[in-house]
Amino acid sequence: KTWEMTNCKPAVTPGIPTTVELPKEENQDPEDVHRAQKIAGSLIWLSTRTRPDITYAQSRISSMMTKAPKTAVLEAIRALRYLQGTKHYALSFKSCSNARDVIAFTDANHSTNRSQSGAVIKLGENVVTWRSMKQSEVSLSSAESEVQALAMTGVLADYVSTLRESLCLPTPVVEMRCDNTAAIVLASGEGSWRTKAAANKVNAIREKVEHGKLRISYVGTKDQCADSLTKFLRGGPD
Repeated sequence: KTWEMTNCKPAVTPGIPTTVELPKEENQDPEDVHRAQKIAGSLIWLSTRTRPDITYAQSRISSMMTKAPKTAVLEAIRALRYLQGTKHYALSFKSCSNARDVIAFTDANHSTNRSQSGAVIKLGENVVTWRSMKQSEVSLSSAESEVQALAMTGVLADYVSTLRESLCLPTPVVEMRCDNTAAIVLASGEGSWRTKAAANKVNAIREKVEHGKLRISYVGTKDQCADSLTKFLRGGPD
């Protein structure tokens, strides 16, 4: 109601597939910036609680709200149209045989500027936390961007493991799933001298692998739960 979108036409996806690079606008109007910040705040509240499917859209909008406020508002309106058609979507938690397993999905979308990282943490079949964010450093290759995503996902998985331990729940080996074989090799402490610099960014991950606290395995793109947190996926016509 705040944005007068109650009777808007629903959209199939939260955003239109585009490049990771964000646009910039000249001579930003303070009113446009304020509007972009306000709508971004609303989407942050929702995306961090029950709607991981709009997390990437929210990340883009938050990154653009001061540098490209008009574009940020347009993308936010698209996200609201998507929410209009998916009001019935919700997180569900169910009993499953592997509920004690901590499974972390990690992904990255490489960019010539700053790549996008995505992470989803599950307890068995249940999603408990997620994150989508711009990487802090420029990556020279897709493997390096995946390595940075691995490091970020490792921190998030640590939070879940620490929470379980505070509840006196045994924490098994964390299983991390990645769809980039080069990143898996780097995180395992292998690779040539050309890739060692990238491998040094995941020293903590590599140490946990060596101590048996973390296991990294390959997952196909179709089964990559974090894929939609790094890019807009293609859908049907609106």
